[in-house]
Amino acid sequence: MMIGEKSSPPPGVITFDEMINSCGAKEAEYVSQMSNIWTTESDYSIKMGTKGFSARYRNIPIFFVLPNHFRIAPNIKKKYGTLFLELMTTIEKYFTRDLEVGVSFTSAGFESKNIESFLNDVKNILTNHSELAL
Repeated sequence: MMIGEKSSPPPGVITFDEMINSCGAKEAEYVSQMSNIWTTESDYSIKMGTKGFSARYRNIPIFFVLPNHFRIAPNIKKKYGTLFLELMTTIEKYFTRDLEVGVSFTSAGFESKNIESFLNDVKNILTNHSELAL
């Protein structure tokens, strides 16, 4: 690859811009806000997938963020039951949960003003879970 040349994602994986372009205007704002807030610290990253991205803590998928909703990653419920319950409680503190383990951006209880407080609470929960330590 030449210097300055953009690398393309693996086959089937979309770019962040492609994801944003597949969203409505409000959803694009919410997705961008979630990504920007999530990735402010080094232990937090996103990894693009076929429809959206996984929001990760120390490379462990915590949430799947898609063009119209976000939900807790399935591995959390399977491997980290206590964490799963804390995340569900935190979702319900800030939003009206309208999916089994997540929230649609169009749900009646979804307000963008809650995204930052929600994600900061989630980050505090994650840093207090020793089973997620490196």
